[in-house]
Amino acid sequence: KKVNGRATSNGGKALDLERGNTTVRERLKALLEEQERWAELIHTLEQEAEDLPEGDKSKARLAALPYRVGEIWEKHLCRLDQALQQYQAAFKTDSAHTDSIEAGRRVYETVGHWEGIASLFQVELGFCTQARRKAELLVELGTLQWKKLHNLEAAARFFNEASHLRPGDESIQENMGELHASPDWPNPEGLGKAAATFVKIAQRREGQGDREGAISFLRRALGADPANEAAYIRLERTYQDTGRWEDLEVLYGQRVAVADEREQAALQVQRADLLERRLGNHAKARECIEAALEYEGAGSEVATRLMEIYRADGDHERLADLLQDALRAPADQPTRVRLMLELAELYDDHLD
Repeated sequence: KKVNGRATSNGGKALDLERGNTTVRERLKALLEEQERWAELIHTLEQEAEDLPEGDKSKARLAALPYRVGEIWEKHLCRLDQALQQYQAAFKTDSAHTDSIEAGRRVYETVGHWEGIASLFQVELGFCTQARRKAELLVELGTLQWKKLHNLEAAARFFNEASHLRPGDESIQENMGELHASPDWPNPEGLGKAAATFVKIAQRREGQGDREGAISFLRRALGADPANEAAYIRLERTYQDTGRWEDLEVLYGQRVAVADEREQAALQVQRADLLERRLGNHAKARECIEAALEYEGAGSEVATRLMEIYRADGDHERLADLLQDALRAPADQPTRVRLMLELAELYDDHLD
C-alpha cells in the first residue's frame, strides 16, 4: 500500500508537470480506482475534461467523462443527486449517449421519480432512428404511463404507436387489450375494444394451431365483454369440436345472463340437450327446460317437452299444473279434449 501510495503521489506530480500525458493520466486513474480514492479520481476525471486537446473534444469523448464521474457518485459514494447531475451533463453534451440516459432512468427508478423516467424515455425517442429500439422505448413508456403514472390514455397512444412499428407483436396487442379492459379506463367503450383485441389474438393463435391459446384469449374477450358475439360463437364451436362439454355448458350459462329473452329460451334448451345427452345430468336438464318455459307459452314445444319429462319422472302434480295451463291457452277442440282426458285420468289414478 505504501508503494502504491507513493506511486499515486508520483503520478499526480508527474501529471501536474505534464497534464497532456495520456499514459501518466491513465495509470494514475487506475491506481486511484484500485485504492478507492474516489474524490481524487473524480478530480482527475474533471481535470481530464478540461485538458482535452481541441482535436479530441468529440461529443462522445466529452460525454464519457461526466458519465464515469456519475458512476462513481452513484455506485461508490451513494450520492444519487450528484450522480444524476453528471449523467445529465453527459447527455447534454451528447444526446446520443444512451448509457447516460439509461443511468439517469436507473437513478430515477431508485427514488421513484416516474415522471423523470418518462421524460428520459421521451428524450431517447427524440433521436432514436432504429424501428426496433423505438418500439421497445414506446412499450416501456406505455407501461410506465399505465402502471406508475396511471395515465391510461397516454399509455394507449404509446402502445398503438409501437404496434404500427411491430404489427405482428402479440405482446403489444395484449397490453392494449388489458389496458382497455382495466376498470380505470375512462369510458365504457374500452371493454368492447379489449374484447375485439383478444378475439384478434385468438384468431392468430388458432391459425398457428394453438387451440389452447385461442381458448384462453376467447375467454378473456368474454371476460371483458360477456355479450361479445364473435368471441361467443368461436368459443362455442371450439368447445364442440374438442368435446369440452362441461366448458360448453358453463359457456351457455354465462350467455344466458346477457342474452335477450328469445335467445335465453333457445340457450336453455341447448343446455338441456347437452346436460341430458353428453353429461348425463337429467335433474339440471329439467331445470333448464323449466327456465325456458318462462319465455315460451303454455302451448309451446318447450311446454310439450316439459310434460314428457314430468310424465317420465312421475311428477304428477307438476304435470297437472302444466295440463291446466295448456287448457287455459288457445287450442283446437281435439287438443283440448285430449288434455282434459289426460288431466282427468291423472287425478283419478294419482292425485285423489
